[in-house]
Amino acid sequence: MDKKLVKVTIVSGFLGAGKTTLLRQMILRSIALGEHSVVIENEFGAVGLDAAVLAQSGIDVHELNQGCICCTLKTDFAATLTAILETEPPPDRIFFEPSGIFIPDGVLEILEGPEFLPLCRLESLITVVDALGLAKGNPMFQDFLKRQTRYADHLAVSKAQNLEEAGRAALLSMLAGLNPTAQLCFADPSGMGSEILDALFQTTLEDRLARKPRFQPKTVPGHGLEMVSLALPENSVRPKLEECLQSLSEHQYGKILRAKGRTMIEGAWNDVSWVDGALTFTELAGRSAAADLPSWRQLVVIGSHLDQEKLRNLFL
Repeated sequence: MDKKLVKVTIVSGFLGAGKTTLLRQMILRSIALGEHSVVIENEFGAVGLDAAVLAQSGIDVHELNQGCICCTLKTDFAATLTAILETEPPPDRIFFEPSGIFIPDGVLEILEGPEFLPLCRLESLITVVDALGLAKGNPMFQDFLKRQTRYADHLAVSKAQNLEEAGRAALLSMLAGLNPTAQLCFADPSGMGSEILDALFQTTLEDRLARKPRFQPKTVPGHGLEMVSLALPENSVRPKLEECLQSLSEHQYGKILRAKGRTMIEGAWNDVSWVDGALTFTELAGRSAAADLPSWRQLVVIGSHLDQEKLRNLFL
């Protein structure tokens, strides 16, 4: 009897688009379908901050922590994929959540190469598109949007609930121009509806081949981004922390695109997210001041021309 191919689902998207929110929903749906799934996380930072949350749910999480999959981690990704596929029994599905500066070409070259084609198949490549970020016209955002949507099977649009009809039509027209064969869906603030989640699990290899030509390897240019990981105070005072984080908009630190992390704020663990000046805090339920994860107290900053010395002194 032929060995059943392990399904691979990639959930990609630019920095802060909402990849992890969608991934959590898809993991829950996978569990409901009776699948045994594992997750590969590729954080652009010293610690996989999202992976720590996913691991709490009992999901087997494999972390790639050295940066962008497109330029430095192809070997590590292949090795991790091999280790997962060699487990007995192998999983039904592998979810891969790459960093926000993911360029698909390198991963597709691996998955559609002769080593892995007999063992697994890319069932679906989903790109989460941040409607608000797109509207701001950031040139780097536009560049990654083109790269990340090129081979996508699904484009999941987030943060579009406040778009007027004309704005939504313009967004749909732009996305259709970037990838006319991808299926589009919209998320509301609570996430994707059940019908959309079902559709994300129903892409077949035949569907993919019918909609687009197979990936053709080519040289992929780099992105020129840097990362710095900052230690945060043991128990932050929220107004002071907000003041420090809002100052990331100032050019004295370089061109900052994204900052994300986790820290203790007045006795409670919080996720911290800063995207293009927008700052959010999300309290983590069930994590007390006695939590055993001191490595969570950090902030990963991503951008270009970063003044690392000034950034490291920001929270002192």
